[in-house]
Amino acid sequence: MRLAGRPFVALLAGLLVSAGGQAASSKGSVEVTADGGLPCFALSQRELAGPMRVWTLSISHGERTDWRSLPPEDWGFSFGPPGGAVQLRPEACLRYGALPPGATQRTAAAPLQAGTLYRVELGAQPEAGADGTVAYEARFCVKPGKASGSAVQPVLWDETARRWRTEDCAAP
Repeated sequence: MRLAGRPFVALLAGLLVSAGGQAASSKGSVEVTADGGLPCFALSQRELAGPMRVWTLSISHGERTDWRSLPPEDWGFSFGPPGGAVQLRPEACLRYGALPPGATQRTAAAPLQAGTLYRVELGAQPEAGADGTVAYEARFCVKPGKASGSAVQPVLWDETARRWRTEDCAAP
């Protein structure tokens, strides 16, 4: 069981996810793009009302074995003491493995495996604090690429089917 050192927001976000995919309005979306062949995480443009304060990020894979456990973390950081955060501007993203200044790394960045479904969970809030959303998430995988080695593949939420489109990660 890996609860030690994980911030409450990541735990809360994980519990909301385990309740059935997309949670209610208190959960937002993370955009997953590629930067130098590695995933880069930003808040969805529709979520932003200006710069955001990010206090935790967790990349994990696999599923929970029960409600008390968390999936294995592949990379994660947080800020301490309470109130610590990094400012994320609308045009910026957090690159996999690149620790922001002042952050404490919880788990060193593990090599990402092709075909594995990953989950990114991000704890953030607008600097003004007017929005009640504090948890953001997305799913992604890494697929074998052409000459560049690998490609980052966002996994989309299918609102009609109420599920993640994990087949997007299947080998061609």
